[in-house]
This record gives sequence, C-alpha cells and structure tokens, in this order.
Amino acid sequence: MLLNPNPDYDIEIGDLVFYEVPYSDRISSGYVTSFTGTGPSRVADIKDSEIKGNMQRHVDNLFRTREDAIKADQARTEKDYGRYVATINSVTDLVKFAHEHVIALSGSDTDWTARAAYEAKAEELLGIEFH
Repeated sequence: MLLNPNPDYDIEIGDLVFYEVPYSDRISSGYVTSFTGTGPSRVADIKDSEIKGNMQRHVDNLFRTREDAIKADQARTEKDYGRYVATINSVTDLVKFAHEHVIALSGSDTDWTARAAYEAKAEELLGIEFH
C-alpha cells in the first residue's frame, strides 16, 4: 500500500482524499464518511468517487492531492527499481530474481517495476533486448 511520507492526521469527515487502489497502479479519490480507531492508527471509511464503491484506508495511506499521491508512487517505484537492480549482478542472480518476482505478463499480479529491472539487467548481462 502506498504510504504518505507526510501523513495528514487532520483529515476530517467530508474531506476529499486520494489513495492507491489495491492490486492496480491506479490512484483513486473519494470522500471520507467516517473513521474507526483513533490517533495515528485511525482508518477512514471512504465513498470512492471513481469506482463507485466504499473503501477503507489507513490515514497514512491518504493524500490531499492526486499529484502528491503520484509523486509518492513515483518515489516508491524509483526506490524499488534501484533496490532490484542492485541485487542482480550475475546471470545466477538474474535467474533467481525471475523465480522470486512476478515478472511475467500476468495482469494485476505483474510487478512492473521488477519486470523493468529484470529487462534492464538481462540486456546488460546477456545482451537480450525485450523491446
């Protein structure tokens, strides 16, 4: 789940918030309708504006603007990509990486960041171009 690096614990009922939709790369929005819990462990009940359903999100996963959510997602992707690339230093590492991550084209299960790192390292180590 996408964490807000600067969570806003002053979110109130009726506020428009943005958050990551599970098992997708989408950022959605909705209005807070109620809360469960207190303090930093507070969970917001949200009437989603885009998929027309209800969601629950921890306050740490909410953003005030779509742009802030997108920036956090980009930062997470860059961090993950760098971490993935750093772990692949040989053909053996490349094979193990493919075994440990969902890099196949399998819809919502595909880890697109892992796939990009795998492709970059396959090209670097083996000269294989995927595009």
